[in-house]
Amino acid sequence: MDVLAATDFFTVEVLSWRGLVTYYVLFFVELESRRVWLGGITQHPDACWMQQVARNATMEDSGPLNGRRYLRHDRDRKFCREFRETLAAGGVQCTPIPARSPNLNAHAERWVRSIKEECLWRVSRVIGALRYCGDVRNYPRRSAERQRNTLGGLQFMASGRRQTVHS
Repeated sequence: MDVLAATDFFTVEVLSWRGLVTYYVLFFVELESRRVWLGGITQHPDACWMQQVARNATMEDSGPLNGRRYLRHDRDRKFCREFRETLAAGGVQCTPIPARSPNLNAHAERWVRSIKEECLWRVSRVIGALRYCGDVRNYPRRSAERQRNTLGGLQFMASGRRQTVHS
């Protein structure tokens, strides 16, 4: 599974001084470690933007798809030909899932649900996109810290004391 990654978009409407603005967030999930990487946040995910995200994702030193062979995504038209060709040049083969089958990309769908439940419900009441972008960019780090701090039913607090977690 260390050769497989998933990607997807989700949208959030943010109230700004210009009215309601829709932002598209592209993210990648490493299926083996469940690590999430943000590809970018934009109002207009056109072919040029998607191609640049693909270049960034396949960079040798720091790209989230470095070492991955397959990228699973849905059949959204935003995953354009330029995006797929740039990934193929970086050694990543795109494997679109069948139409109307979000369960085949369950890791990405679950992450969307988590970020919307834990983070974005607060942002919907905030005026301005800067707060939204900051919360979305920091969520993968906070989520990873929370997973790292929970070990075998024990949650390690910042103070160094242990506390039993009751499920």
